[in-house]
Amino acid sequence: MKFTTKKIKEIVWEKLTQKIESLTENTKGWDQDVWIIETDKQKVVLKHPKNNNKVRNVRETVACKLLAKKGIIVPQILYVDDEILIETFLEGTLVEQIDFTKVPRYDLFFKAGEALKKIHSIRTTNFGMITDESLVGEFSSQIEYLESSSGEELRNLEETPFYSRKDVEQVMEYFESNKSIIKNSSSVLLHADYCDSNIIYTPDGEIGVIDFGDLSVGNPMYDITKVYIDHIGDGAFQACIDGYSTINLEQVKLFAVTWLLWLIPMLWRNKVSPARVKRLCQVFESIWK
Repeated sequence: MKFTTKKIKEIVWEKLTQKIESLTENTKGWDQDVWIIETDKQKVVLKHPKNNNKVRNVRETVACKLLAKKGIIVPQILYVDDEILIETFLEGTLVEQIDFTKVPRYDLFFKAGEALKKIHSIRTTNFGMITDESLVGEFSSQIEYLESSSGEELRNLEETPFYSRKDVEQVMEYFESNKSIIKNSSSVLLHADYCDSNIIYTPDGEIGVIDFGDLSVGNPMYDITKVYIDHIGDGAFQACIDGYSTINLEQVKLFAVTWLLWLIPMLWRNKVSPARVKRLCQVFESIWK
């Protein structure tokens, strides 16, 4: 389907019986096309998964329905099929755009930790990304899930100008020496990309959560990892922990290594800010070197 302005107007009228007054394409979507739409009745978001990845719509729908019942501020699904998903727009400011001279950093991230704890209160089975409403992961253990893609990620890391074969071997040694700490992992619902670009600070000073296209099940520390990667050392990570309550820092570090194995090469290939990549390399190396 070609998503021209005319086509989107037709879709919104057919599915919602609403007229579009303004339409803005959100260019930040890595895995899906996203449009922010003002209709004559409300503000909505229309999503279309790239590469025919229909399961993203399933994950978003499952998450929003489940988490609304837990009292978490999430979008309301208005329409969904294999190709498109339409949901309400969450009013507020993305945390990545917050001016922390005006908003208390500690309070915001404390609430983000509380919200994450509610997500993790949903118990699940097995490990990995979900493919349907059963909330059953593809892999029987957390270790098996991590190892399923680590070989390719290690090769990608060595292709960057930052790391040698010796470095890659050292990373492998770190993982092999520490993977036993997640051997008996519990399995809960995971956002799987709980970061500043997916957390909303609402006008009421509350926390909303968006973008569940990577919804997964597994060890709860996996979700803490993105906050660790982005905020270790600036106070926000500790605030999130305080709101969440108890964490296992060694597990968080192990997951951070597996995250950064993928993230650093991906950002480098896409020519994302060298300063950000440099900082992530420092966090990465602080764990395994």
